[in-house]
Amino acid sequence: MEFYFLFINIKSCYFLTTAIFKMNISFKHLIKYYWQQYFECLFWITSFVVLFFMDAGTTAPSLCIFKWLHLSHCPGCGLGHAIHCALHFQFVSSFQQHPMGIVAVLIILNRIKQLSFKSKTVIQ
Repeated sequence: MEFYFLFINIKSCYFLTTAIFKMNISFKHLIKYYWQQYFECLFWITSFVVLFFMDAGTTAPSLCIFKWLHLSHCPGCGLGHAIHCALHFQFVSSFQQHPMGIVAVLIILNRIKQLSFKSKTVIQ
């Protein structure tokens, strides 16, 4: 997958500099604008990277409240393990962990695609 949207090309740099000088936009406003534009996309990509490299078979400490309460089944952990298996193309294991794991991966990939290829907007 190409992450070209993270890199600012020459045209974008030109646009930013002309926007700053012509419209008198503050640096704080530019940071806020790009934070709003790319935060969700970076969040989903980071989540996928973390879930891809997590060790699904470990008994390490967890942030799961169900595990803190010593309950045997947690739907959230099952979904995390299912996404991990789906990202490794282990679809049978993914479905056994949580039936919605593969669907969740497809929905999140679609959202990343939507955020990556959305139309250009002008800074106001």
